[in-house]
Amino acid sequence: MFLAPKGAFITKVFRSQDYNAIMFCLKQLFEKVEVTKPSASRGTSAEIYIICLKYKAPAKIAPELLDIKHLFNVEPEKKMPRDVLGTNKKDKRQREGYDDGVTVLRKVGQASDFIWSDAQTPLEFLGSVTEISFDDEASVPIKNHEFTTDEIKNLCDDLRVLDKNSFKHILKWRIRIRKALSSSSQVTPKADGTVVETKVNDDDQLLQEMEDLTSFIDRKKRRDKKRQSRRRAKDKARKATGMQIDATEEGYGDPDLFSIKAIKIDVLF
Repeated sequence: MFLAPKGAFITKVFRSQDYNAIMFCLKQLFEKVEVTKPSASRGTSAEIYIICLKYKAPAKIAPELLDIKHLFNVEPEKKMPRDVLGTNKKDKRQREGYDDGVTVLRKVGQASDFIWSDAQTPLEFLGSVTEISFDDEASVPIKNHEFTTDEIKNLCDDLRVLDKNSFKHILKWRIRIRKALSSSSQVTPKADGTVVETKVNDDDQLLQEMEDLTSFIDRKKRRDKKRQSRRRAKDKARKATGMQIDATEEGYGDPDLFSIKAIKIDVLF
């Protein structure tokens, strides 16, 4: 069977340690790859659907990309939190997926830690757990707050199946509820039952975050402009020599297409 250029491909996969390797392969061959899962089956199945759109039809495909032994045989690396926003472009792509050999594929983090803890950044927290729970006592005010909608609770049930818009929604919710609860109380509950005084300069921190995000957007625009310029130059050279474009080469495709960081600035608005 052959897939025509711009064609679509849909498959169902099991969320395992090979998940990220599969996603890596598909993103090289399709312009857009989306992961979805019906909300009704979030807690009953570890299978998800992958929808691949606009097949690139490259003139040449690297043999190792379709070599199962090569694709899934990755040297063990030190476990690091997932970079859910794709901020570190220099780091090697992580392909671990869920931990190998783990039967119950869950790493639960408490909502109170996500909202209040300074031990990790929000991005590190999202990258180190697969679920956000509201079960502990310190998370009760968060769970019962009007900002914590049923949609938010469903998104927190399984972070591994979320797309960039879903992560955007969670980050926006964190900022809103953190600000709301901080203004309503001068003490902040911790997961261990202790309390700490809420810093008065939370607004200053949010302003600093906005400045950082604005700076990122400016840098991204400059990178996009340079990438488009390189792409036009390559296209011009290929047309002059009659060579066929290989869509998997550097300079083609958008490396930020699946990066939640690309929409991070919208979280604050």
